[in-house]
Amino acid sequence: MRKILKIVKIPFVLPKSIDTSPLPLLRFCKATFKRIAVEKRVPLCFNVPRSFCYKGDLMMTRFNSRFLPALVLLGAQAALAFLPPSDKQEGVTLRIEGFAEQSTPERFAAEKVPADQPLAFTVTLVNERAEPVGGTVKVWLNDDWQIVGDDAFTLAAEPGRSVSVSCTAKAKPAVLNALYPIHARLALTVGGRETVLHPIAIFDAVLPAAAEAPAEQREVRLADGVLRLDANADRRVFTSQNGKPRELGVNFSGADAASGTHMSRDRMTRGGVERAGFAIHPPYRGGAGETWNDFRLALPAGKPAFLNFFTAIRDTSPTEPPSDGTEHKVFVTGADGKANEIFSRFSASKAWEPARVDLGAYAGQSVTLRLWTGPGPKGNTTCDQCYWGDPVVTVGTLPALADEEAWQALERTAVARARGALAKRFGAGPGAFRLDVRGQRFGAAVALGRQGLTDGVFAFSDGTRDLVYRGFACDIDGAPAGGVENGMPVLAVETRRGWRSWRVTHRIATPDGTVPVRATLWTEGGALRVAWDMPGVRRDRRGTPRFTRLSLGAAHLPVWRAYAGFGNVIENPGAFTLTGGGFNLSTRHVGADYTNGLSLVQACDIFPDRLVYAPETRRFALETHHDAAFFFVPSAQGAFAAARAYRDVCGFDKGPGLRALGGRMCIDQWGGDYREAAAGLSQAARYGVTDAVFVKHSWQRWGYDYRLPEIYPPAGGLEPFLEMRRAAEEAGMLFCPHDNYIDFYPDAEGYSYDHIVFNESGSPVRAWYNKGRRAQSYRWLPHGFMPWMTENMRQMRDGFAPDSLFIDVFTAIPPFDYYDRNGAFYEKNATQQAWRDAFDTCRSILKRGSPMISEAGTDALIGSLDAGQADHFPASRWMKGFGEADRTPWHDMATHGKMVLFAGGLGPRYSALDWEKKNRPEHGYGSDDYLSNTVLGGRNPMCDGPFSRRTVMTYWLLHDVCDALAADTFEDHRFGDSIYQQHTVFSGGGKVWANRGSNLVWTVADGRRLPQYGFYVQTPRAEAGVVLIDGQRAGFARSEKTFFADARPVSNPLARMKVESATVSGTHLGNGVFDVVFQWNVLNPPIEGYVPFLHICSDQAKDGGSEQIAFQQTMKLDPASFKRAGAFTATARIAVPASLPAGDYRIRYGLYRPGAGDRMTIRGVNDGGQRIRGGVMTVTKSGNAFTGGTFTLEAESDSENQGLNVDGKMLDFGPVVTDGAFRLLHGERGTWTLIPLPGSKPFKAEIKLGALGTPRARVKGVETLEPQHAAARAAEWSQENGTLRFMCDAQAFGYRIDFE
Repeated sequence: MRKILKIVKIPFVLPKSIDTSPLPLLRFCKATFKRIAVEKRVPLCFNVPRSFCYKGDLMMTRFNSRFLPALVLLGAQAALAFLPPSDKQEGVTLRIEGFAEQSTPERFAAEKVPADQPLAFTVTLVNERAEPVGGTVKVWLNDDWQIVGDDAFTLAAEPGRSVSVSCTAKAKPAVLNALYPIHARLALTVGGRETVLHPIAIFDAVLPAAAEAPAEQREVRLADGVLRLDANADRRVFTSQNGKPRELGVNFSGADAASGTHMSRDRMTRGGVERAGFAIHPPYRGGAGETWNDFRLALPAGKPAFLNFFTAIRDTSPTEPPSDGTEHKVFVTGADGKANEIFSRFSASKAWEPARVDLGAYAGQSVTLRLWTGPGPKGNTTCDQCYWGDPVVTVGTLPALADEEAWQALERTAVARARGALAKRFGAGPGAFRLDVRGQRFGAAVALGRQGLTDGVFAFSDGTRDLVYRGFACDIDGAPAGGVENGMPVLAVETRRGWRSWRVTHRIATPDGTVPVRATLWTEGGALRVAWDMPGVRRDRRGTPRFTRLSLGAAHLPVWRAYAGFGNVIENPGAFTLTGGGFNLSTRHVGADYTNGLSLVQACDIFPDRLVYAPETRRFALETHHDAAFFFVPSAQGAFAAARAYRDVCGFDKGPGLRALGGRMCIDQWGGDYREAAAGLSQAARYGVTDAVFVKHSWQRWGYDYRLPEIYPPAGGLEPFLEMRRAAEEAGMLFCPHDNYIDFYPDAEGYSYDHIVFNESGSPVRAWYNKGRRAQSYRWLPHGFMPWMTENMRQMRDGFAPDSLFIDVFTAIPPFDYYDRNGAFYEKNATQQAWRDAFDTCRSILKRGSPMISEAGTDALIGSLDAGQADHFPASRWMKGFGEADRTPWHDMATHGKMVLFAGGLGPRYSALDWEKKNRPEHGYGSDDYLSNTVLGGRNPMCDGPFSRRTVMTYWLLHDVCDALAADTFEDHRFGDSIYQQHTVFSGGGKVWANRGSNLVWTVADGRRLPQYGFYVQTPRAEAGVVLIDGQRAGFARSEKTFFADARPVSNPLARMKVESATVSGTHLGNGVFDVVFQWNVLNPPIEGYVPFLHICSDQAKDGGSEQIAFQQTMKLDPASFKRAGAFTATARIAVPASLPAGDYRIRYGLYRPGAGDRMTIRGVNDGGQRIRGGVMTVTKSGNAFTGGTFTLEAESDSENQGLNVDGKMLDFGPVVTDGAFRLLHGERGTWTLIPLPGSKPFKAEIKLGALGTPRARVKGVETLEPQHAAARAAEWSQENGTLRFMCDAQAFGYRIDFE
């Protein structure tokens, strides 16, 4: 990146009509600059593209021509908020009227507009200036609407007056039930400056009900076999209240706002058994009612037909009133047109209750089958969510299911074949294979059932121990096939033996005809491979027929230890389901250790949908869909050994940017001032923090992830942004800005539903709701965003040349199936490829080999993605019931060396130990928990920044060892006496021990004693650890030329605090209302640009995010109070909403900067999230009425000083004895440098010169480097033989030790 000495910012407007190709753009810029030069009466030398000279005040400016578009864009102006639709600049306002804001921070809402009627709106120009203003206003919507009449008109307003124009738009036939924008744009000259006003209104178009539903419901003609009503039949959905039926539409799914009824297709687990079907809540708004599904079926003559299903209701929490039950009825309307009730059940059972209804009386007729749901005879709808599980109609005689005797016979056959295959590398017989698993030998075999693999048995054996699995689940278009309950029958099974493979083809009877389903089995590098496809089948534009679930069946043994995701080992797990995605099931491989000592890794080549474990049936299964190939790898040495063997065959490619990343530490920043960040980066570099990548979030044009994809130029100005970017370059760090191509906002330029994902029912899919801007986005088509992204990459490359890129969300959610606006279906593999192409395209535009980083970090995009911020959740955020659990490097065993995982990801996410519990910062960034988890898998370090004590500490402690481990292969993982004692081995000689969670001290190599979350790392070139020394927790790191000793002293605040605050008192006034008094003390005025926030938090907050915000209140402070030093008090009246339950409500408050969003660090009792603990309000209630309230002040947490050396012990690290924390650079001959950890208090040190390779050295003097203030004292020192005794006040950057 070439250096920029200075930028002269010349604001002007870039018209939308301008041709932005290079030559026309440069001509426009040249003409504009000349005009400005004349107006400003300054000479201008314009030499494009090499240089630009502005000779005003004898100042010369030269800059690279690639920054020219960025400079031009700095003058563009537009509205900053989704709502309200008003833009004001220089005393002139343009607004679109008739669209009041209705959203809240928790819920988006917009003005609803009937799409079948003309849309009237008003554009108003308000002039508060002393001279007339005016110009031409252009109005438009998006491509689903058109303006009636002229879309451009002149508005002129006299001083102090306003003028309005009424406009009308009408919808085109393609309009949707969706959000739409109205744009108004006025370019005018105000005070000699060209200004653009561009308000944007958002409204919610509503189609009449008849416009949504398909014209006709499809009748299903049944033949022999099984019809799933929830998957393979259209249904008309009705609701009724007070005897008045109302149709909701064909295949309606979701909630009906008017009645409150809910209807959806879902998978539900009751009593440990999962079933697919319908989840329904009867109507309750406006009175109790009923909801039903109608199906049109043509039943064949002379064939037995039955309706089979299960019913149940949901669980209720201890705070909810129980349901009195729900009523389930079946009606059939036959040829006579009469609706006959043929089944009724009222029940409150929370376990599945079966039902079987004979439809034989209607054979040969076209009928309407109705599944009816109501609240029961009392009309009580309380907690009446209920289920119809596995609703199917069977016709004819289905194949008999295997009984226990048949299953056991198949198991004996499969085990015998597997054991027989152990001795035969080739020729083991049909369905039998030998597996050589990195020195271990196993046999694998399949015994086919009557319906092929669906009721067959898989067996793995080491000759004495076996793993046996019953069946292979195979669902087609949502309906199970083969030898399972209500499965579509397999009409025939054909086998064919090929060269080292075996093919099993099933002919399956579906409602739409016979479908061939083939499984091909072979071995590859110790893995049994099973690939599924449908040979010869041509799928329609909706993607059918297709596999909708594939997975291995139930085992004969329970799982002892389960492994999944970034890494959790879970002992004796209860029932759980992990869905695919970056926060749960982030890998394509999972593992299980069984009670007989054998293990199995299951993996798939298509990113998985779920991992399911049902202890009742012992089914531990990885599920995916589409034509997928599975890997099954057994081991007698644990699941990690099997995962190591899986890595040899999984085929993962190395990320193209991995070389540039190496062992770099990730420094992550959200919000904040650019110039402050620049200063922080420079400070970090002074402390040696250089081999890093600086990820900068929240910089885009309109603020954090808003009005995407419009990201350029940076909010807050290009000039300060470039200062930050240059600071990163000068520090030797990679500069990595945040971007996003999941969310497309309706108020962005070029927004069209042609670029949005649609669901199966034909509705556009909403994406993230930006609460801060109260703006709702929609989900980009994976194949639709490339033109916008390409243009953004070019703008960033030409504007500030990033070294790296962070694209949000892509590896936080799984690749998904989707439909486009025309109803065409795209498989999840298309999403995966589009996201891979995005990273590859960005890299090709920005810089060859530039690292691509994303949120969380699934392995779905490996080979194109280089790194993920590994949001490594504990098992407690996945499930409730288990014995013991701990984080492990599971993801790493398959991906280390192919992609980088940054530590445990975002600190607040890592430290939130449960969805219902508050963030625990003592487990976040810089904590021993976080650090030990980083080193176990050889991950790259990560911390917030750009500069803090813990940022520097993390780098000093971990960088050298992690850099070494990053270059090596992860070879082995073993447990000690428990899952909390973990040991990993790397190819280059690196070894790691971590005492992850045990309170017991673990003694490892070299006698190192590891406390809870302590660790020790050995590599050939460096070592590091958090260990016990003389009973005190301490950290150290040693390499060839450096030694870091951290006796864990109590530290000073790193920077001078500007303000401190605490709560003085709180009083309950009655009816849930409190007066709370806060004291503020301004230490370093002025405080400008910050305003107070007041969060009221609760464990019961349903939508409060990780900070558990139940509601917010205002704290009124006089801005003048922050401009002078001194103390003052402020009182906030806080009213707990009557709608909230009784309980504790925690007050959290502080100061934040609107726009930038960053919070000020305040001296006080901090909660770890830059919020002060303000006390706890406790309210009691009877029903909805408040009965009492109390207020309690909060003391400082016991964890604040946990593990610190509060007694000031001198700790012996070997070469160094100290009570402080510092880094000693001892590589230079004749001069060493001692650098205290930032924020250190005075400390002492004894340095054993011989232990550092200089036994005969004599110290000549110690010089103070860069004292922080005039009162800083020189270090005191003395030398006795080979020991240097040193004492300092740590009020300097460092101390140079000179030798004779």
